[in-house]
Amino acid sequence: MLHGLSDPDIKATTNLIKQRFVWKSVNKDVQEWCKFCIACKESKIHRHTKSPLGLFKLPNALFNDVHIDVAGRLPSTTGYTFVLICIDRFSRWTEAFPMSNQLTETVSQTLYAVWISRFGVPETITSDRGSNF
Repeated sequence: MLHGLSDPDIKATTNLIKQRFVWKSVNKDVQEWCKFCIACKESKIHRHTKSPLGLFKLPNALFNDVHIDVAGRLPSTTGYTFVLICIDRFSRWTEAFPMSNQLTETVSQTLYAVWISRFGVPETITSDRGSNF
């Protein structure tokens, strides 16, 4: 295939093909071909810089260090489409709590009502720094 000659991207490959051939689903076919092309995957320039992983201090007590994240949009169950996931680093105890949205206010109210009210205020709360935190 023409794509293998110089390993261009999807757009360039489509243009090369269209210069020589015509068929109804050329755009879709070329896109599928490029998506699964091993040479493309191996030769792509990765522009994402990778930072070293941060180091966490070892937890020394239950519920002192908590990791939180929000998952969703999930299929609605009685109006809930998101879940707040809380994980205690010491015990790896994990709980998920339903939420109707992922607004910062909702996340903080849920965290307070269902985690902090039961286990106390943790020393550290770690998140992925998403917009809802």
